[in-house]
Amino acid sequence: MDKVPKLKLDGSFDTSDEPVYTLARTRHPAPSDRSLSASTISWGTESSYCSSRSIAPQQVKSSTVYPPWATHLPVMQSKVKQQSSPENSPENHQQQDYGTLTERVCTEVENVFRKKGQYMPLRNQASEFMTPRQMLSSSLRQEPGLTTPSAQTLHRAILATETRTNFNLHMWFVASLSVFEPADLQPNTHFRAHHIREWRNSISSWNLRNFTGIAFPEDSTWALYETHRIGSGTKALPFLRRAVYHCAWGSRMGQAYVPEIDFVPGTILYVTYAQSEYAPEPLRRFLEHTHNVLRVRIIGVDTTARNQALETELTRQHLPNDLWYSVIAKLLVARLPLQPALLMQLFQIQATWRRALRNRSRPVEAYLQLYLHYRDEMAHRLTEPVTNHKNASKTLDTLSRQILEDGLHWFKLPDVHKAALDLLWHTFEVTGGYRGAVHYTDYMRLVFGDLTELRRQLIVKAFSKMDPNLSGHMKLLDLRRFYAAPVWATKDLGLKVFFSSNDLEQVFRQLVASPEKVDFAEFQAFYEATSITLAGCPVDTVTEKSDSTVLAALMQTNLDRSPDTNDEQFARLIRSCWGI
Repeated sequence: MDKVPKLKLDGSFDTSDEPVYTLARTRHPAPSDRSLSASTISWGTESSYCSSRSIAPQQVKSSTVYPPWATHLPVMQSKVKQQSSPENSPENHQQQDYGTLTERVCTEVENVFRKKGQYMPLRNQASEFMTPRQMLSSSLRQEPGLTTPSAQTLHRAILATETRTNFNLHMWFVASLSVFEPADLQPNTHFRAHHIREWRNSISSWNLRNFTGIAFPEDSTWALYETHRIGSGTKALPFLRRAVYHCAWGSRMGQAYVPEIDFVPGTILYVTYAQSEYAPEPLRRFLEHTHNVLRVRIIGVDTTARNQALETELTRQHLPNDLWYSVIAKLLVARLPLQPALLMQLFQIQATWRRALRNRSRPVEAYLQLYLHYRDEMAHRLTEPVTNHKNASKTLDTLSRQILEDGLHWFKLPDVHKAALDLLWHTFEVTGGYRGAVHYTDYMRLVFGDLTELRRQLIVKAFSKMDPNLSGHMKLLDLRRFYAAPVWATKDLGLKVFFSSNDLEQVFRQLVASPEKVDFAEFQAFYEATSITLAGCPVDTVTEKSDSTVLAALMQTNLDRSPDTNDEQFARLIRSCWGI
């Protein structure tokens, strides 16, 4: 069995209480997608019970005390590294500063966990979860190249699989996709509008759908299922089959996802969609743009089951209880897409620009002006290099960054300096999930930050009421028919976020790419602007003097899906406007 480096727990390198990370071959392989991995990955599998997990301290090198994917944890400075990097060099000081902040964040997250004691369980959508028997039945019927088995054969297969798989160690979660329309990069606005009218379901349809997932900490396999309406009933069909999925983008590329660590609300998983040629046309166009990299956003997780999986593994490894929170905190910090120091700088930049936007007389309209500016600039400037240059990808990267920088100067945001621009572009390279022409919705998230999952789901719920078939678009006239201007908003929230029916229709007529339809992406952009105007998001608490305590609190906000008091105004506004 291959040994994976151990995790530093309490600052000592020779303790026998440190957990051992193993690359273990499971006795019962996953039922599908075996080609993705010859073995199953976990930092604690059932098959490892039968193996000797004791490692003498002298067998572990001091420079390999972290698991391979824990790249953000402060690495111990060896004598060789200190000799090659003088103490007075700027690089060494920067690494020390980053490492010091990372250590403080780990400590603060641990303190938050100890104070809270436990996570809040997933409350909503629990009744919609399917049973393992239903999921397994769907998987067997949809296996490529197989005919539908008889009822007797199916029953025997289910019993056999249930016998060899421990379904008690499973974890439910809910996810959605983060996709966009590559046709938006076309120079002709009428061409983009034609695609919206042509498709029965636009690409935004996939942003509206929620997928139910089940993960098995035993072997780190997981699957996604979508509920389809068939006749008078519904049936769960597999979207991503049960398998070990590896990160397809960023610093963790090639590393397997560990559900009990990586599945946190708001996290985006980058996985390879193996059968893109069979995907529906809108989704296939997106996958062609990203080279089959699919962005899966985690909406909610059964944290009770996740904690149970963590406790089971830590108990199996005979780890003292007083070190549990320390291990969990460090693992959660390690899975961040950026180093804590860079993440704090990004939050500070976004918080500054969000405050600058709120100080404008009409912040919602101003946000949408930047949205339209980026959409038009991309359509006009990102098309020429594709046909006129051999090295189109590199040219598109250069042009995309130039459009981003020009837009910020055009919008006259404060503190648009080179360091901030470099950090924004580095963030996209780490979290974008694709190369080449950058979509303007990703631009806006880079500049102002993303929505919280609670607010995102409220927006989805409001649009789904007007679009019950989840086509991804609706008639512009229906928007006014469903809208009810809340009178109380004028007094309680002010004119910056209050829109009468006529004003709302006028705003969307200027925003939409098609004169007849409103796409969900445009509807979401409007409420992203409203969310920034109302403030109350976690990033709004960040200031230039914020320290590791604030960053730890932001991480805890993602872990805890309980309603926040700061979301009450936004929730009340959107519920009143659309009657949800």
